[in-house]
Order: sequence, then structure tokens, then C-alpha cells
Amino acid sequence: MAKIYPQQWRQIHPFATPMSTDQYYAKLANRVAEILKASFVKEAFETTEDLTDTAIRITAWFEDIISNLGIWRTVNEVCSKRHGKPLPFYDVESYYPNEPNVEDISLLLWDAVEALHPYRFMNPENPAIMETAVALCELFDEEYPTAPETEELYEFLHDEQQLQDYWHVRKLCDWLSLRAYISKRQENYWQETLDEQLEDNDSPMDEEMISYAILTDLTFRGKHNLLSLTAPQWLARITNHQEFNEMQLLKPVHYLLIGENATQFLIRNMATDEEVAIEKDSFSEDEFVARYPKVGETVFFCTLLRFIGKFYQCGIMAQNKLSDIPSEVLEEEKQESRLTEKGSHALFLKASEGKPVVFCKDVNEMLQFYRKMNIPLTQDSIAQFQRLFADRTNGIALVGDMYGGISIIPELAYCIKSDDNPFYDQKKAVQHAHALLLDSNAISYGAACALIDHNLLPDARLNSLKGEEYGRQFLHNNAQFIIDYLFSKCREYDL
Repeated sequence: MAKIYPQQWRQIHPFATPMSTDQYYAKLANRVAEILKASFVKEAFETTEDLTDTAIRITAWFEDIISNLGIWRTVNEVCSKRHGKPLPFYDVESYYPNEPNVEDISLLLWDAVEALHPYRFMNPENPAIMETAVALCELFDEEYPTAPETEELYEFLHDEQQLQDYWHVRKLCDWLSLRAYISKRQENYWQETLDEQLEDNDSPMDEEMISYAILTDLTFRGKHNLLSLTAPQWLARITNHQEFNEMQLLKPVHYLLIGENATQFLIRNMATDEEVAIEKDSFSEDEFVARYPKVGETVFFCTLLRFIGKFYQCGIMAQNKLSDIPSEVLEEEKQESRLTEKGSHALFLKASEGKPVVFCKDVNEMLQFYRKMNIPLTQDSIAQFQRLFADRTNGIALVGDMYGGISIIPELAYCIKSDDNPFYDQKKAVQHAHALLLDSNAISYGAACALIDHNLLPDARLNSLKGEEYGRQFLHNNAQFIIDYLFSKCREYDL
């Protein structure tokens, strides 16, 4: 197995400058890797790189609690607020915050396995995970009294003056989003998304531009991590700077330049007529080499980021003349700005008389309910519904989703236990109901939350060595954390 050197260890940090503790933690990461290599968990690692990367991330967690960085403290605090205890899944009666715990390492190992195998849900109480966590905790207990604090990293993360600087905060967000020990799933998601975009790319954008656009979006919107928080939301909790919660990446649209001063451009959203001032220093000088923007003539197509009361251009930017923008493009942006999914949810509740789920025997009955909701459907939409759902024989469930409007479940309606569901089949539900909590392709996040809020999936369970009923209780006790994690959303910001 390849040795982990300090240079490799530093790659998981926000800067490449050598730190006083690099040698110690690189050496410790090698010891962690040896334990992983000798464990049953090693079967989850398809390559040596997977194993060493996991060893580095677990060691970085230990560096976090030793140096009081606040990342794992944030995990404990958010879990306590959301779920009533500092960690999901495990018995935490003998839990010691800011110290090594078997439960901490178990969760980290489970998260690592999920990142490597996103289409296979592993029971968090898998014996291989628990036994390996015990062995690793013994190592960390041994090192805990003498392990050195990484003061440089603490200062970089918590320096009050630096936390007012846009470029420093953006660097921290880049790190938390894609390179910190909590971000393996997001890193994998970025690579998968990049590969898909490059395969389908028929635009003039090159690979570097596409990669940058995806990275920017994930940095400020991505939630593929243990708490389903964006990087700014993590940073707000780590540093106790709640204003970072307000950092918002706006959707890219066309803006007309209507004025400027020494430090800002004044622009108008051409879809909503909203006016904002953006900082000039967030533009690259190279972007204005060909032509300097002209008031009343130049249109920016760009993404804006709100940071402590100011707006910054963030991501890919295109500059065009107003006369060159097709009118149909601007009209489409106006139409999109008027859409609201929450409006369709209100129509759903009115038509269903407050019921969270409506059951239809076939596509025709489903279309009748859409007419009852007064949601207009084009002929193309009707034809698409008929094509997709014409052969459904197990019923169709429509679940109200205050975030995503309406979630259509054409395959698993028999899993939903409700007095007015004629398709409910307990035997089938025992086998398949878990899919409505574990498969983000089968249902929307808001709909999954609605099903657990109304206890409509009582038969859902995980396979467990402790028995079928234990597996059922375990899934229901941890359903909200699991949904948040697998759907990469949370109630606090997404409902």
C-alpha cells in the first residue's frame, strides 16, 4: 500500500502551505490506513486510492476535534437540534463531545462507504463498520492526550478580520464544498456531473469553463454531505457568523447595465426589473479587454452572489449587446420568473380537501384530478402522461409536496398505507416501501417528508441482523436523517 506523505495530507486542507503538524498527521493517517487494510471494511474500497483517501479524511476528523476547528461540533449541534441527539443511528448515552467516540467513527465510515457506493444503501450498524470503528477509536484514544493542534488551520478558519473579506470566505466555501473531510460525496457528484456535461456538450464552452461553472454552483448550492447544508451554511455554524446563511447564488439571467460608479456596476434584471449594484472587483480584467461595458447597451449574462449586503459576479459571465439578445430568450426568462411550485401545492391541497395523498386507478383518473386542481396541461403534457402511465396497473399515487409541487408515484402506490388507498398491499409494502425513503429517483424530497409526517409507510424497514421489527424501528427512528442525506436537502431550507 502506498505511503501517505505530508504533501498528500495537505491536499485535504484549504491551502498548500506546510503546517507544523503535517508530519504528525500524515504519520497517523498511515496508521489509520493500516487498520482499514486489515478490516472487513476494506472490501468496500475498490482501489488503494479509495482506502488512503478514507484514511486521510478520518484523520482529518481527528485533527478537527483536537484543533477545535468546529466542523464536527457543527455535526453534533445540528443533529441535536434536528433529531434530539448529537449523532443519528447510534446509542449516544455514553457519548463524549470533542473526544474520539466509536459512534463518530462509525458514522464517518458509513459516510465513506456511501460515497463510494451511492446506489447501495448500507445499514449503518453493519458489523464491519462497527468493529473497524472500535479498532480506530483505540488508536485515537491513545493519541488524544498528546496530539498537536493545527493552529494555522484554526486561524485560517476563524480569523475575524478575514471572515469579512469576500475572497477569503469564498476560498473557505470552495474548501468546505469539495476538499474538506466532510465533502467526499460532493466531490464525487461534481466529477459525475462534469463527465455527463462533457459527454452531452454541444456548446462552445470548453472543459475548463464547464468545470468552473459546475464547481461554482456546487460551492454555493451543493448539499451532498452529512448535514445537507451548503458550504456557506456550514461556515455560518462553524464560525458563528449567521450572516453567511444569507449568502445566495442567484440563477444566471440577463442583466442590462444601467449605470456605474467607481466601484460598482448598476444592473437591471431583464426578467423581473429588479435593480442591483455589483462589485466591479468581482469581474476579471480580461473580461473587459475586448470592449468596456456601455450603459444602456451592454447586457451581462451572469450569476450573482449575495455576500454581506453586496453582490458579486460569480461564475461564468458573457457580455453582449442588447440588440443581439433574441427577444424569445428574454421572454422565456420572464415566464420562468413567474413560476412557483408552491402555488401548485396549494391547488393540490384544495382539490384533495387537505389530504396529503390522492390515489388514482389509472392515467385518465389522474388527468381528471389535474383538471380539478385547475392546473392547465398542454396537449404535449397530456400525451406524455398517457405514454408514461398508460400501462400502470398497481395504481398511481399523487403526493403533495410544498417544495416541488406534486410528486407522481406510478409504481409503488401499494406501499402507502391509507384508509382511502385501494391499492395498499402489506406483503408487497414490506418488500418495497423502503424505496420511497431511500431512492431520490422514486419520489421528491417534500413528498418523502409528507409520507413520514403522516406515518404512511409503516411497513418500510432495513435488513438487520437484529431482526425484522428492529430493522423497521431503526429505519423509522432515523428516517428524517436518511431522507435528508440521500436527497441532499433539509427541512430548514428546502421546505
